[in-house]
Amino acid sequence: MVDDGKVGIFIHWGPYSAIGYRKNGRSYSEHVPKLIYEDAKHYYPYVKERWGSTPPDFGYKDIIPEFKA
Repeated sequence: MVDDGKVGIFIHWGPYSAIGYRKNGRSYSEHVPKLIYEDAKHYYPYVKERWGSTPPDFGYKDIIPEFKA
């Protein structure tokens, strides 16, 4: 008998994680950058409250520097 068991971990982590929010707290947060623009009615108030502005003056590109790996 050979003991070749292995464990692997995959972490998908990126600038989107700096947002720290997802509508209804469900699904994958890596979709939030596009959802900010697709569901503006929901996300713009959050973006405005947290960062003080909304697209086009403020967008995902402005959140990227907050990601500190």
